[in-house]
Amino acid sequence: MMYNDKKSMEHMFNQSMVKRHLAQANQHIVDAEKRIAKQESLIVTISARGHDAGNAETVLTVLLSSLEAMRYHREIILSELNSEKF
Repeated sequence: MMYNDKKSMEHMFNQSMVKRHLAQANQHIVDAEKRIAKQESLIVTISARGHDAGNAETVLTVLLSSLEAMRYHREIILSELNSEKF
């Protein structure tokens, strides 16, 4: 596809950048979900061995909060991608 004017080129660049940000946000979410699963497994193991899992549960709470923020960020990116700009 040929872009004849500067505005079209900017549009193409901006859309490409937003799509890259979306892909990155999606990967961050996948990685966070994996970390959460590992942390949950760790809590089960710690508890099964009779140890206090309080600190591990605190870490899990932070991970879950971070995941929520990542999902919110992804929604912002999706809104931008779906806006009238593109």
